[in-house]
Amino acid sequence: MSALKHFVFPDHAPNSGTVKAKCKYCPTYISGNAKTTSNFVTHLKRKHRDIFIQSKSEDGTQISQTNISNFTKSTSVSKYSANDASQMQITDALVSFVAGNLTTLSVVESPEFNAFVESLNPKYQLPSRKHLSSKLLYQKASNIQSNIKEKLHSAESVCLTINLWSNRQMKGFLGITGHFILDWCMKSIMVSCKRFKGKHCAENIRQEYEEAVACYNIADKITNIITDNASNMTKAFDFSLPGYTCNHEEINSKSDSEDENDESELEPIKLDFPEDDLPKHGRCYAHTLQLVVRDGLKDASPHLKTVISKASNIVRYVRKSINASDILEGEKRLQADNTTRWNSQITMICSVLEVSEEKLNKLDTIKVTGYMSVNYYKNYA
Repeated sequence: MSALKHFVFPDHAPNSGTVKAKCKYCPTYISGNAKTTSNFVTHLKRKHRDIFIQSKSEDGTQISQTNISNFTKSTSVSKYSANDASQMQITDALVSFVAGNLTTLSVVESPEFNAFVESLNPKYQLPSRKHLSSKLLYQKASNIQSNIKEKLHSAESVCLTINLWSNRQMKGFLGITGHFILDWCMKSIMVSCKRFKGKHCAENIRQEYEEAVACYNIADKITNIITDNASNMTKAFDFSLPGYTCNHEEINSKSDSEDENDESELEPIKLDFPEDDLPKHGRCYAHTLQLVVRDGLKDASPHLKTVISKASNIVRYVRKSINASDILEGEKRLQADNTTRWNSQITMICSVLEVSEEKLNKLDTIKVTGYMSVNYYKNYA
């Protein structure tokens, strides 16, 4: 019989190297090697002679030195190899989960998450945090980029929407989204979203745009580019060239009226310029509408301006006051206005009117509205 059955081994004993096992009859830990288990037999002979003799008589043979790996196979589940199809499939799903939900990489080190994965599939080996961050995520990003390149290569033409913004830490980001039709279906793909360092000038914007386009080799497929109305965006995507800002008829008419001997002016060169091959720059309709609404509110009646101002004060007060938030608990969240959303003011006023008058009256409206009753909003909103 085997001497190893008299010892308690770790759940995941290694197949090679030294392992420590606890004796079932005393608190002693015995070290043994996967190839040599004589230490376990010696311990039984010296410390537990009666058990050793009893086991020998029951079995009728000497206690054998069974390999540790063979013994632990019955107590632990063998794991998938790194190249196993199931291991690779689950790992790919894990990477998509982490990247798609912006989950922290430390999730693979969480004991609760490890127990969850173990209950789903005991054979799966979770990757380490270092392996996840240094290799798996980069491989996933490379595969996604290759897929995007393949789709853009199959598209006949591509339209781009480009936006530049800053987060709360005042770090700039440039986002480029591609839109095209493939297999009679409308597709939208994030072409680029990266940190934008330096001045937000037209030259830097154009450089980042050209790098993104060159990465996917779609310069000849772009037909339209949509941006907001900012001057740096407008200048960055002005594809007109010097000497071609006016049409050919105007150039020819001017050349006929000028003195032929006047060498101070360059004669217009008649070239068949491929204007249709250059992207056409358009301005975002939603942003243009916002500018119209903003200019219109500047000329609004005093009553409307007062309603917007007081409603905005209520929202700001509720968002900063713990007591006010407790009073409005259970109600829909009050919506603040936004300078870049053309309908945000009406949305804000509607959110205030949806709150019951009883709860609004409990707020410290004297500080917020200047002795103005809630009925004022209902009459003029």
